[in-house]
Amino acid sequence: MAKKQISTGNSINGLTHDDLVYFYEFLTEYERSKKGNWKYKTIPIKTLEKECGLSIKKQPSLAKLYPSGKNEVIFYNPSSIVYDLLRHIRNSFAHANVTRKNDYYHLEDYKEVGTGAQKQWKLSMSANIDCDLLKKFIDTLKAAKI
Repeated sequence: MAKKQISTGNSINGLTHDDLVYFYEFLTEYERSKKGNWKYKTIPIKTLEKECGLSIKKQPSLAKLYPSGKNEVIFYNPSSIVYDLLRHIRNSFAHANVTRKNDYYHLEDYKEVGTGAQKQWKLSMSANIDCDLLKKFIDTLKAAKI
């Protein structure tokens, strides 16, 4: 499921110290607020896309979850787009499925499918996002919290 963390010098998966602090603060706030109990349902997804410059797409098939461009998020069959996207971003940070290359983050989240010997982890969200845009997106969602 998760990729092996690679530590080189002062970074993990290419993340800077500031990245790690920002993500940890986000996780702490998310976990302490009853798992992200924010008013994000009041924010239309098109508004977030326009304000943050992201392309957010739903995909009904687990097989087609690889973004083809930058600033693109693709995720599997959400029930609530903003809530599920926020949860996927949280899971990416919490499970160390975030890498940084230059000014872009690549995030992934996985879903457990099957049982017993048939249990597998399938990609459920994948994103390539400019570092500043991801932080702007998260800050926009945080600003709408209860």
